[in-house]
Amino acid sequence: MPILAYILMFISIALIAYGFTVRGGGIKAVPGYKPDPNVEVREEDLVKFASKNLVLIGIVDLIIAAALILIGDDVLVFAATILFTLFIFVAIRYASKVLVIPK
Repeated sequence: MPILAYILMFISIALIAYGFTVRGGGIKAVPGYKPDPNVEVREEDLVKFASKNLVLIGIVDLIIAAALILIGDDVLVFAATILFTLFIFVAIRYASKVLVIPK
């Protein structure tokens, strides 16, 4: 029974839904974003970046979950996929430092 594939499939569907929630929710829904009063951030670009990346990583995880169902459970592939997903969350968190409007 490919239980890891099903877990990854649920995670990917949740990521896609969360990406659409970020798109609709605005800057307050971006994961890991902490507003800094001294820095002005291009909020619409940050929301667009976060929502696109969350939906994209959800689709990629869904494809990997389908592949895991076909080839059987592989713990190494599952762990690598989860680590890559966490890397995308870290990238979204630090994207606010890059999307700064210079004064």
